[in-house]
Amino acid sequence: MNGTPIDYAAVFRVLPGGLLLLSPEFVILDVNETLLHRAGRDRRQVIGRYLFDVFPDNPADPDASGMRNLLASLERVVATGERDTMALQRYDIEAPGRPGVFAERYWSPVNAPVLDAAGRVQLVVHRVEDVTEIVRAGARAHGDRERMAAELYARAQELQEVNDRLRASHARERQVVLALQEAMLPRPRPGEVLGIYARSVEGAESTTAAQAIIDWTTHTIAYSSAGHPPPALLHPDGTVELLDGATDPPLGARPEHVDRPEARVPFTDDAVLVLYTDGLIERRREDIDVGLARLAGSLARHRGADAETLADALLAELLPPGGATDDTALVVIRL
Repeated sequence: MNGTPIDYAAVFRVLPGGLLLLSPEFVILDVNETLLHRAGRDRRQVIGRYLFDVFPDNPADPDASGMRNLLASLERVVATGERDTMALQRYDIEAPGRPGVFAERYWSPVNAPVLDAAGRVQLVVHRVEDVTEIVRAGARAHGDRERMAAELYARAQELQEVNDRLRASHARERQVVLALQEAMLPRPRPGEVLGIYARSVEGAESTTAAQAIIDWTTHTIAYSSAGHPPPALLHPDGTVELLDGATDPPLGARPEHVDRPEARVPFTDDAVLVLYTDGLIERRREDIDVGLARLAGSLARHRGADAETLADALLAELLPPGGATDDTALVVIRL
């Protein structure tokens, strides 16, 4: 730089993403030009007003949930002091100059805190991308979204029925995995499955996911990750391999469809595959590599345990004493 001070207020106004600056009580303190343009509002209509007075849900739509979901996210940010990335939201907005008339809109929101010196939340930054045209283009390009979603739901029901029957007959864990593999979608490659899901299921866009397919014949695991923490493969000797060789952005992050990366890794009998969400490893103001190392250490210490005992040990050792600040899910499969 040449020493000229940066006018951050000017930068805020022209950033390409829509931005709102909110008080901890969700009063709008500032707004940039992009959001005003997308929402069809001017500054006088928004500054100093409660967020949900300016952007209410459509009262004529009993299924509208955009306001409720956004409020829950903002409240989490204020309570935890941590950023919250929301899934794709349908949040219709009132058409400019047409009171009571709401236009269908889709948004990809992120809410982040601004902390004071004592670590308290003093401001909340609400960043949102208008992805309405991307969603509509996807619907046009991939046909009848309701039909495809119904087919996926029916397939999921079939998987559940298979799993329930196997549990009822006390089948071994390996048989469960085999049955799930055989009952999967017609395209069993993980990258393809994630791509189909992202393009077919409403609300899948901008979320993270990981898929692993176990091939018992070749003793290999094929996997693909969409912005998700890497699955962990615990080998019988206690070494832990993070499956990070096929990572890509979250589902539907690109406006056009491209093939997702896939990778394959060998395993031996008695290895353990662990899939989990970021709530298990991520901590506030801590590099993610620290959490991954903590996971690897816990896996190595308990490598001889059965799957259920190992899962209990991981949760006991890795979750903070006050509870996780993000949703935590864990799947442990002994191979």
